[in-house]
Amino acid sequence: MSKEMRILALLLPVAMTSGTLIAIFAYTYLGKTAALISLSAGAISFIIGFIIYEYRRRKELMEKYSY
Repeated sequence: MSKEMRILALLLPVAMTSGTLIAIFAYTYLGKTAALISLSAGAISFIIGFIIYEYRRRKELMEKYSY
């Protein structure tokens, strides 16, 4: 696994955790609507990040095992 893939693999849980903490903060101080927006944005960015990670991982595997 390349250095870039290891970094991406580490950043996905960090992004999810920080998004959850931001949503808790938003719910506590700003209200339900801000928390919902924060959770939605966090979920969308997590999904996009996961798709990019999987794409890069599969591309790396294809390059490694192609003849």
